[in-house]
Amino acid sequence: MGFAELLAPVPEPVTPLGRLRILSPTCGLRVNAFAFGGMSLGEAWADILPPLNQEKSFALLDAWYEAGGVHIDTSNHYQNEESETIIGKWLAARGIRDHLVIGTKFTSTSGRSTSDHGKNEAANLSGNHRKSIHVSLRESLKKLQTDYVDILYVHFWDYTTSIPELMDILDSLVKQGKVLHLGASNLPAWVVAGCNAYATTANKTPFVVYQGKWNVLDRAIEQDIIPMARHYNMAIQPWAALAQGRLQTRAQREKLEASGTFRKGPKGELTGLELEMSNVLEEVANKHQVNSLAPILLAWLYAKYTYCFPVIGLHDTEASQLEQNIAGIGIHLDEEDVAKIDAVNPTNFGYPNNFNGEDPHETGRSTAVPSGQLGTIDWVVDRQVYSSHMR
Repeated sequence: MGFAELLAPVPEPVTPLGRLRILSPTCGLRVNAFAFGGMSLGEAWADILPPLNQEKSFALLDAWYEAGGVHIDTSNHYQNEESETIIGKWLAARGIRDHLVIGTKFTSTSGRSTSDHGKNEAANLSGNHRKSIHVSLRESLKKLQTDYVDILYVHFWDYTTSIPELMDILDSLVKQGKVLHLGASNLPAWVVAGCNAYATTANKTPFVVYQGKWNVLDRAIEQDIIPMARHYNMAIQPWAALAQGRLQTRAQREKLEASGTFRKGPKGELTGLELEMSNVLEEVANKHQVNSLAPILLAWLYAKYTYCFPVIGLHDTEASQLEQNIAGIGIHLDEEDVAKIDAVNPTNFGYPNNFNGEDPHETGRSTAVPSGQLGTIDWVVDRQVYSSHMR
């Protein structure tokens, strides 16, 4: 590449997926608006997921990469370790490891260890203690065929490991260069706050991203996790962002019902909330001229939190599923759209949230019970918008 070409403007990406975003104010990694969910790669969990052999998995990863994808999320135990193994083989075959952001997780016992030796016998290979982390990362690096991971996540809280033990070993892995950044998944807000407070005072590496369940049907994360993440300048990575297939357009529901493959609720039918939410989402989708609810579900999350990067599991080797998700990147929901969706499943978190009210740095107004004692304040609203939504 000549010097003039080196200084030439960056070409426009093939798709909006290739327009990268900074993960968070505390982490400069360049990532996509949504990550590739590696849980779908493999055949071991065919009882809950469509099986994807190596050939089909490679085809999905290739299509995603060609569309501009750079961020992959997986775990040490997904598909009994097939997920990490497939990703590692794909990275080696394509020779693009350093181009990508790879995140994996520990805490769970690997599927092979459990099946080979038994759950009780493999007890020391699970949890958040030093030995579990050491073995898990060692094996993940082998399967992924790399010498480092970009983000290492605590998968869940085990209530057996102290915060200092956890953060000390994680910090040592960062200092060794085996891990670049730390993430928390499914942890209570008080645990993440305690970990980051300890990391700050002890000069250790803090968590920069939180991965947890969040969608229009399940908004519990908004009670404590979202305010905590905002306070610590952490990114949010929602899983189940598309409500695990429970929300469909009327045409999609009719097609699935006719084929006999429609996913039923506990009582053999969709709940009233799911039907009402589907109808409202379809109204918003029609307004934005998209024929799927997936783009609206993603756009709703982007409207809720700036540094938001959902983890999306792809199962369809055809382009349609990926294209529907990519369409959500360019949709900007206005306040009316968001309010209409929120009204179907409003948050009601009770005390002390209903006493202190919403964060006025988000809403521009104070709704706290004693707000009359604060005087008349013009609040600085912190909500930020990506430049692609300002055009």
